[in-house]
Amino acid sequence: MNAVITANPRSALLRVAELAYRYHGLKLPIEDNPELCQVLSRIPVTTKADLTARGNEREEEYLRHAVLFSETSGSTGVPLQTPRGTKDLQWNILNQIAAYKTHLEPGVDRIAVIHHSVLSPFVEASCHALNLMGVGYVRLFPIPGICSYERIHSVLSRYRITAIMTTPTLAYKVLYETRELRANSDGNQPPLRKALLTGELITLECAANMEAILGPGSQVIPFVYGSSETATLMIGTHDGRYLPIQEDFVFEVQPDEGAGASAQGEITGRLLVTWLRDGMLPILRYDTGDRFTWVKTDDSGYFRFEGRVAGWRIEPARAKMIDQAVFSLPLSIYHYQYEIERKRLSIVTSGSAHDTSPIERALLDGGRLPADTLIAIDPPESDFYGFSPLAKLSRIV
Repeated sequence: MNAVITANPRSALLRVAELAYRYHGLKLPIEDNPELCQVLSRIPVTTKADLTARGNEREEEYLRHAVLFSETSGSTGVPLQTPRGTKDLQWNILNQIAAYKTHLEPGVDRIAVIHHSVLSPFVEASCHALNLMGVGYVRLFPIPGICSYERIHSVLSRYRITAIMTTPTLAYKVLYETRELRANSDGNQPPLRKALLTGELITLECAANMEAILGPGSQVIPFVYGSSETATLMIGTHDGRYLPIQEDFVFEVQPDEGAGASAQGEITGRLLVTWLRDGMLPILRYDTGDRFTWVKTDDSGYFRFEGRVAGWRIEPARAKMIDQAVFSLPLSIYHYQYEIERKRLSIVTSGSAHDTSPIERALLDGGRLPADTLIAIDPPESDFYGFSPLAKLSRIV
């Protein structure tokens, strides 16, 4: 049975029944006050293909009523239209304000939003939120001939940027390209101490490695979880937990086939989400394509992000072991890539001298890699070296 998480199940039941009729023509009997999970089970799951078809049907409505035209990045498939109306843009901005307030203080913090920003509803809502909070921000992205890494470093220093909001890949890329500038800054180094990360799975070891690069007192936080189509759904914490915004959504964890709750009561599986607030998209039991573990606590509970449902070249647990082994090395790690068929692990570091023998042993043992794995430290070629990298780079291919 699915785990169902929401603030007010009775109120959610009424809303879900209304949406089921609006989107599917289903008249669900709720007079006898059934369990929310029972009602949800009678509603079909919505996929990205369904949203695409719905968008084609409602094209004129989108054109007339949307106040923000946006699309998904297309990193996991064909770009999907994700228009925002006045209402859904507003409540998403409020949820982002709640997330930012946890980490930023007006008049004290200044933040750089490092994102390609093209057609992103997340970035638009994010900047609206910062503006309403009174937190100064700047938008940056490395573009050849327009915005160099030297200029990015200069902007971070000149405006005394205290935080960045970006993906783990882009955060590491900027830190890598500006590492010598920061080392030779003669006391004019930007007071960057917070990295608010989203868009990719980030292990505690990955976060700790970035904190070591940033320096003492820094914090690397899995900022929020969501997507262009679903909006911001959860707020992250420094210890890797994700707190669901239960007032605005119904969350379902659909266990893997044949699996149930663990001995500790944890449930792992595919995440489905339903909007309880008004919006332009029919987000009703929407399949996010991501796996989460729901951990129930005495007062409420939290989610733990386990990565994508599909697309793994190896078992997620093994991928996590490799990630933990690499980022636990006593080196400044900026990127790695494990090629399964070639049995090759390449790692980009700060380039400092090191003894390779204990490093190779730690990787082979900790990552449970084949004994004949070729380990290349600071290889001459890597996708990571490109001037403007993708916002997300695959580490296991």
